[in-house]
Amino acid sequence: MTNTIVAMLRRQVTGNGDRPALETRVGGHWISRSFREWDETAVAIAAALSDLGVSHGDRVAILSGTRREWAEVDMGIVSAGAAIVPIYQQTTPDGVAHVLRDSGSVVVFAEDPMQVEKLFTGTSAEHRRAVRRIVYFDARRRFDRPDPRGRLEVRLDDVVPREERAKVMSYAELLEAGRRMLDRDETAIRALGERVAPEDIATIVYTSGTTGLPKGVLLSHGNFDAETGSVREVLGLTNADRTLLFLPLAHIFAKALLVAAVRVGFSTAFATSLTSALDEMREVDPTFFAAVPRVYEKVYASVLAKIESESPLRRRIAQRALSVGQSVSEVRRNGGVVGPFLAAQHRAADLAVLERIRHVFGKRLRFAISGAAPLSRDVAEFFHSCDVLILEGYGLTETTAATHINRPDAYKLGTVGLPAPGVEVKLDHDGEVLVRGANVMVGYRNDPDATSAVLGEERWFRTGDIGSIDDEGYLTITDRKKDLIVTAGGKNVAPQNIERLLEANPLVSRAVVIGDRRPYLVALLTLDEEAARAYATREGLVRGDRPWGEHPKVASELDAIVRRVNASLENYQQIKRWAVLPRDLEVEAGELTPTLKVRRRVVEQRFEDRIDVLYSNRAVP
Repeated sequence: MTNTIVAMLRRQVTGNGDRPALETRVGGHWISRSFREWDETAVAIAAALSDLGVSHGDRVAILSGTRREWAEVDMGIVSAGAAIVPIYQQTTPDGVAHVLRDSGSVVVFAEDPMQVEKLFTGTSAEHRRAVRRIVYFDARRRFDRPDPRGRLEVRLDDVVPREERAKVMSYAELLEAGRRMLDRDETAIRALGERVAPEDIATIVYTSGTTGLPKGVLLSHGNFDAETGSVREVLGLTNADRTLLFLPLAHIFAKALLVAAVRVGFSTAFATSLTSALDEMREVDPTFFAAVPRVYEKVYASVLAKIESESPLRRRIAQRALSVGQSVSEVRRNGGVVGPFLAAQHRAADLAVLERIRHVFGKRLRFAISGAAPLSRDVAEFFHSCDVLILEGYGLTETTAATHINRPDAYKLGTVGLPAPGVEVKLDHDGEVLVRGANVMVGYRNDPDATSAVLGEERWFRTGDIGSIDDEGYLTITDRKKDLIVTAGGKNVAPQNIERLLEANPLVSRAVVIGDRRPYLVALLTLDEEAARAYATREGLVRGDRPWGEHPKVASELDAIVRRVNASLENYQQIKRWAVLPRDLEVEAGELTPTLKVRRRVVEQRFEDRIDVLYSNRAVP
C-alpha cells in the first residue's frame, strides 16, 4: 500500500493498534480510543458513505468545531476514497453555501442545529438537492447566554423544514448503518481505501478569505506524506508523545497535526473548548502542543497582569525571578554555559516563580509550536525565560502547513526557522518568499488562472509574504505583500511590525495600523480587559460608567506606549494619532479570520467614522 493517509492509519493499527489515539473529556475523566478503534470507526463511516453513493474522488464536507468525531469522520472520508472539505463553524450561511457549491460536496457532516440551520438558510433548494445527506453530531445546541435571536436552545426540529427531514440523520445512525454493511462485506469496503493513490486529493481547504472569496486549495495524500515526514523528523516526534488539540480542524495547521498523529502514532486529546484548554492542559500534561500567537499573548498578558496586582514585595520577587530567567535564556540562546552562580540563582527563581508559570502548560512539556501568524519576540523571550520553548514556524494552506520551522536543537527566537527537509526557498526581487517542494498544493479548485498566478511553470509558489533570510538560513517574515502601506508621501510601511511592537505591551490587546494613501499613520487599539483591570487596581482608578479606554489615566498610559514604540521607528513609520475601540475585534463580526488574523478591509469599513476623525482636526473620540 502506498503512503497515503489511509495507509498511515493501517500501519498504526498493525504496529501500534492498542495504544491511545483519541482522547476526550467525559464526566471529569479522559476517555481514550485506540488506533484500532479509530480505524474500525473510520471503515464503518466509509461503508455508510459508500452506501449513500459516495465514490472515489467525491467531496464530503465537515462543518464543525474541533472534536473527536471530526477525527473519526476525517479518516472515514479518505477511507472511502473521497476528499474532505472542512468548513469553520464560524462561517456564515452565505460562506457555507459558497464552499458547498464550489466544492460540489455530496454529503455534509454538521456539528449541531446551529450548523445545520446554515445549510437551509444559505443554500438554494437546487443546491440542497445535490447534497444527498446531512449528518449531525449533536441534536441540540444550548447557549450560556441568548444568541442574536434571543434563543437559549436550538433543536433540529426548529431548523429543518418538514419536507427535508428525511435527508437528515444522526451520527449514531450513520455508524450503525456502516457497521451493518461491514458485517456483509468488510473486504470490499477496505478495498476502497487501498485504491487511494498519493496523487489523489485528500482535502480541499478553503482559504480564510482576508480578501475576496475563499479559494479551494487542493491538497493530495502525497502533500501530507511530505509534510508529516518533515514534521516528524525536525521535531523528533514519537509515539510516546501526547498533545492537546484546540486549534480549528478546519485550518491546515491542526489538520497537519492530526495527520502527523496518524503517521507517528502519538495520542491526541481534544480540548472541550478554547476557554477550557488551559485548565485541561494541566490534566492532559502534553509533551507538546500547538497554538496561534494569540493564545501565548493572552497567557503572557495574564501573567504580567497578575504580577502587577501583587504586593510590592511579591512583585519585586517575581520581577527578579524573571530577570534571572532572562539571563539564563540569553546564555542558552547564545550557545553558552550557565555558570554556577547564575545556575544557583536560577534554581531559586524557578522554585519561587518560574515553575508556576511554566506549569500552566503542564509538567511534561518539551516544546510548544506557534504558527498561522507572527509571534511577538517579546512573548517568545518571556516564555523562554520560564523554560518554555516556543518553536515558531511558517507556512500556508497552499504548502500543507509548515515550510519552515524552528527545531528544539536549532532555533532563533524572532525567526520562523529553517526550511523543512525537502523544501527549497528563495526571495524574489521585492523580498517575496518563494518556496518549492512536495508539500506545495496541486492547485486551486476551479481556478486555473489563480493557480498559474502563484505557481508558474517551475512550481515556485508565491507566498505573498515579505521576508529576509540570514546567513544561517533562518527566515524572518516582515509583512504580507498585500498589507504593505504606501503613504501619500510614497513611503512603504510594513504595518505588522508596528502592530507587534504595540501589542507587546500587555495593556494592548489588538493594534491595527492604517495609512494607505494617507498623509500619516494612525492606529486603532483595543484593550486587554484583564490587563486594564490590573492596571486600574494598581493605580487606584475608578471606572464609573465609562469603559477603561476613556479613562484619562489609561489614555495617558496608552499614549506613553505609542510614544515608546514611535521612538524606535523612522519618522514616516510613526503613529501620529490613535483611538481606542469600544470592544475587541471578533471572529463572529467578520473582523478576524478563524485563525485570528485581522481582516483589514472589514475593520477599516466597520470603524470608518473613527478613522475619519483621526485624519481630521477634531478631537479623537
